[in-house]
Amino acid sequence: MAQTSLNILAVAGSLHRDSVTRTVINHVAERLRAEGCLVDVLDFEKEPLALYNPDTAHELPGYAELQARVERADVIVLGTPDYHGSVSGAMKNFLDHFWHEFGASCSRQSWLRTKRGSR
Repeated sequence: MAQTSLNILAVAGSLHRDSVTRTVINHVAERLRAEGCLVDVLDFEKEPLALYNPDTAHELPGYAELQARVERADVIVLGTPDYHGSVSGAMKNFLDHFWHEFGASCSRQSWLRTKRGSR
């Protein structure tokens, strides 16, 4: 039986142009591809996601395509900077949009949290 590749969605939850989180997510994506995984990187700096509104979220342009990307993933790697002891606003917004996919029974997520030292 042929082994199937894992579909991985790697989410870069930072809007900062020189984000350490983005650098790490891209490195992780490269390593996973080298191991034979199919990796889709979602970068909110390049693909903005509108603020979550439960009344209109599912009607937004591009939402159906993004939802398909989330549903296609066997593993979701969530990369976020540490903002005041929590996740970034961009990541929180993503989780608001797709909270059903991250319910208590979900076993396909993986967190990556980065913290940059003071300059």
